Amino acid sequence: METNRIKKLQENLQNDRGIPFLLTDLSNIFYLTGFTGSSGFLILFPDQDPVFLCDGRYTTQAKKELKIATDIIEFNTDVYKKIADTCVSNGFQTVYFETNLTYQSYLSLKEKNLELIPVTNWLEEMRMIKAPGELELLTKALHLSEKAWEAVSPMVRPGIKEKDFALELDYQMIKMGGDSIAFPTIVASGERSALPHAQPTDEKLEAGSWLVVDWGVRYKKYCGDITRTVPIGRVEDQWFKKAIQIVQEAQQLAQNFICDGVKAADVERAVRDFFQQHKIEQYFTHSLGHGVGILVHESPRLSITSEVILRENMVVTVEPGVYIPGKGGIRLENIVVVEKESCRVLNRLPVIL
Repeated sequence: METNRIKKLQENLQNDRGIPFLLTDLSNIFYLTGFTGSSGFLILFPDQDPVFLCDGRYTTQAKKELKIATDIIEFNTDVYKKIADTCVSNGFQTVYFETNLTYQSYLSLKEKNLELIPVTNWLEEMRMIKAPGELELLTKALHLSEKAWEAVSPMVRPGIKEKDFALELDYQMIKMGGDSIAFPTIVASGERSALPHAQPTDEKLEAGSWLVVDWGVRYKKYCGDITRTVPIGRVEDQWFKKAIQIVQEAQQLAQNFICDGVKAADVERAVRDFFQQHKIEQYFTHSLGHGVGILVHESPRLSITSEVILRENMVVTVEPGVYIPGKGGIRLENIVVVEKESCRVLNRLPVIL
């Protein structure tokens, strides 16, 4: 699989300027090579084997993990000089680079007299379409996340601290087989649920209120991501009862809309129109969803500003929400796979708990 990805990028290079592509983003390097270390560099040439550079801490790991034909160059001091020397020795003074390269790294390469040209979409477009193996890992990560919820759900009761709930959920995600949490777990109760990215505090859960929890595990480098809004005991609040039903209907509307060939922008627009009918659109303060894969947030985005047309085997979250300061918030999040005429929801956990 990794070899085919390399070949596709090499075809892009050959059809363009015929110059190398320097990769520093570790998620892209993993996608292309299988390397899971926390430091490494990949130089992709248009018509010869790539070169992987790492320091001595990762040489053995690279030899074990790299799934492509490549030379491994170990560096001990100035990696940017080693990169420049490798390019020049192969006849290249100009290279492509990823646009998320740090400015410091950019300057260091420029000082070595390399001409640098940014590349924006090649890897992004490739990674949006998930291979069957990726879909399996994403599904596994999501189901482990849901399994962890089942273990901690009895803790949704008055008197439990948000922090204690979050810590137990994090622990259960690893215990169930995850490698790490995919992102800092969000736990927010009461009025704090109006903060979309609230971090857990020492606040205790109160009877008659509700709890927004956003969590996910990383499994073999792929991420789960799920949000549920759950009552703490019996909730009599009429706004909550009505709003959670509207948010659930908005999520179902979006999921019914998604299929191959649909514009990502139109999916969010449909949800915003629906919220507008219920006079709550102004409280929907983020985009409808995002891609998920090696990173928990990646392309494509379900946003009215997106120019992406959804294609089969793209994977996106669908997470409508409403947030009223001083009152509280509600968010419901599923992960779906785009199919030819519909989408497939990967979640097993009920939306309303």
